[in-house]
Amino acid sequence: MAYQSHNCDRRNLLWGGALIAAAAALPATAMAQANMEWDAAMARLKAAEAEEAQYYTSTWNPADRARIDHGTPIPDNIEVKFDRLVSETDDRRWDLIKIPAANPTALRWKLENVLKDDGMGGIIPWGREHLTQVLADIARLLGDA
Repeated sequence: MAYQSHNCDRRNLLWGGALIAAAAALPATAMAQANMEWDAAMARLKAAEAEEAQYYTSTWNPADRARIDHGTPIPDNIEVKFDRLVSETDDRRWDLIKIPAANPTALRWKLENVLKDDGMGGIIPWGREHLTQVLADIARLLGDA
């Protein structure tokens, strides 16, 4: 009977150890998932920025120069596409601000973007909905620091 009781205790100990190991792995798994999500969202932003920059250089800027130099209006299709690309880039940037920052570097990127100069000496006025995740990131990553 004592042997059976010992096995039961040993089994409970083994299960307890497995549970502790699994619980310890959860934050690492969650962190890895957060890093993958952040990296994927950043890659989408970089792709949108590259497409916008390429179109600006190859199409929008020459059309704008023609408008300035010769009074030629920018064709509607060029304006519409450029506006769409700018909106797409802004949406990808907002996607990154909405998701939890994976690490302090990600938090720094967020802060640099939400505190970006608006071109007139101020900062872009973000609504509370935009800043909620950033404030949560600060609390989670910095804690009581």
